Amino acid sequence: MMSSSGMGRQAAGAVRRAGDNPWVERLARVGFVARGLTYILIGIAAVQIAFLGGSKKADQTGAFQTLAQNGFGKVVLWLVVLGFLGYAAWQATEAFQSWKKTSKRVESAAKAVVYVLLAVLAFRVVTGSGSSRGGEKATATVLDMTGGQFLVGLAGVVILAVGLVMVWRGWTEKFAQELRTGELSPSVRRNLVRIGKVGYIARGIVFAVLGVLVISAAVTYDPEKARGLDLALRTLASQPYGPWLLGAVAVGLICFGAYSALVESRYRRV
Repeated sequence: MMSSSGMGRQAAGAVRRAGDNPWVERLARVGFVARGLTYILIGIAAVQIAFLGGSKKADQTGAFQTLAQNGFGKVVLWLVVLGFLGYAAWQATEAFQSWKKTSKRVESAAKAVVYVLLAVLAFRVVTGSGSSRGGEKATATVLDMTGGQFLVGLAGVVILAVGLVMVWRGWTEKFAQELRTGELSPSVRRNLVRIGKVGYIARGIVFAVLGVLVISAAVTYDPEKARGLDLALRTLASQPYGPWLLGAVAVGLICFGAYSALVESRYRRV
């Protein structure tokens, strides 16, 4: 009988072999397009909130609901589901690459889980079974657990840290190291990296605000403060010069979406 450690090594080997399958790469690239489209729609909704008082949710759920409004959009949303699952599968194979740093493997595993959850969310929206208050309900459930406030606060700290890392990666242009730059001319690469830089910084700002809101939800025992990206963006809109601040961030999110869908989907090393 095979030991549990032997079964684990066998499973890890199977995942690594799956990573060499060309279909994993193709689906991962579809995932970049799906992520980009989602952020473009979030950015457009944020612009509407900033200058038109829009009521549409500026988060993944709102983006998916926008797509689900007509037949063509639903077809696109099914492709988004497939793309997110493909992206998750790629990240899962990355998590089992023994030559990578432990931090990178943990990051890949976390991304795999996140994109599976996003695929489930998109599936629920396209099939009409989605809920718009999932994050708030989950936070309320955790807060009611023993040590729940600490766990929610810890989650907020992690989200805040992720946001700050995104800002740092954008400012230092570290993200550009993941591109196959040999296929780009210097001028084209420079302009594409500028778009990505704006996008990564804007996305990082939003995640940082979201992290602060989740920490606040833990401290004040108020799950309504953990309503996701939509509340983070509306919080920006409520600040001094809020419409212009949110408008700038919204443009950045659109830039990130365009960079993901048009640049990373083609030139990212997978």
